[in-house]
Amino acid sequence: MRLNLGAALLLILTSALPSATFAQANSDAETACYDGVGAHGAYMECLYATAASSEGEVADAEAKVVAALKAWDMDEKYRRQALAAFKEASTKFKQWRAAQCRAMAALAGGGNGDDPLRDSCRIELNRARVRQLSSYVRQLKP
Repeated sequence: MRLNLGAALLLILTSALPSATFAQANSDAETACYDGVGAHGAYMECLYATAASSEGEVADAEAKVVAALKAWDMDEKYRRQALAAFKEASTKFKQWRAAQCRAMAALAGGGNGDDPLRDSCRIELNRARVRQLSSYVRQLKP
């Protein structure tokens, strides 16, 4: 399947602004970590480890998009443009995610809940990003 350049670039450029998925207190990740461990320290470690793992999942999904764009059945000029646009979108996503999760952490009001809110936010936004990028790869496959 061939996507026209306009449709492909629109998909890639809008990836900097994921759908309105906002991490919130008592997210799936928080619930899973809390139910799985019970103790506060173990809960915090679970959230941190899950957030770190989700970063790797984003990196893997980004690599798949890059590979799909490199193999895309389109003129080299347009593949290069799409790759550059995707790299920019990925950078902007990470900047937006950091700002969004800082805002979520601020909801703790300086209390000890800022790390769980930040980590939960990272997990939820990363999971949404992986779903989004997986959709792009499916659309770019021949």
